[in-house]
Amino acid sequence: NLLTYVRLPPGLGAGWEPESGAAPVGGEQLLKRFLLKAETDPEVGAALKEIGRFANMDELAPTLPRALASLMRKFNGKPILTAPEQKFYTGKDNAYFQVDLDGHRYNYATRAAHSKVMMWLKRMHLDYGICIEARTDVEMPEVMAFACRLHRLSPERAVQFAPALKGC
Repeated sequence: NLLTYVRLPPGLGAGWEPESGAAPVGGEQLLKRFLLKAETDPEVGAALKEIGRFANMDELAPTLPRALASLMRKFNGKPILTAPEQKFYTGKDNAYFQVDLDGHRYNYATRAAHSKVMMWLKRMHLDYGICIEARTDVEMPEVMAFACRLHRLSPERAVQFAPALKGC
């Protein structure tokens, strides 16, 4: 599984009342609706897109198996809707938002490709982000909820992580 934690700023919901049932206007309200309702409303949660990009693809490609390099180039930087392989959790007092992408629920081809990519993780520079899909013109522009750059990850050195709720 890929777990992503996003710290939520205090007062996130200001300016949009989820109880009103009104559609969000603009990207900021779209993001607020998602963060406040994705955990309880599957329709809202289905708008999550993840975007992964291999930042050092030109450096990696000559050293990778040809089929893997081709597959990585094809999907590099392309947004992917993640439903239904996802779950959402909101921390106490809305201090953080957790996205849990369950890779075990992906189809076989995706799991096999992911397994091959994992072998090369220590040499990769990855850009990763989460975006919320706008479904109507009034919800545009789409907004990134989270983005980061990861360098040369080492699964052997991974540590258990539980977000601290105090001081968030």
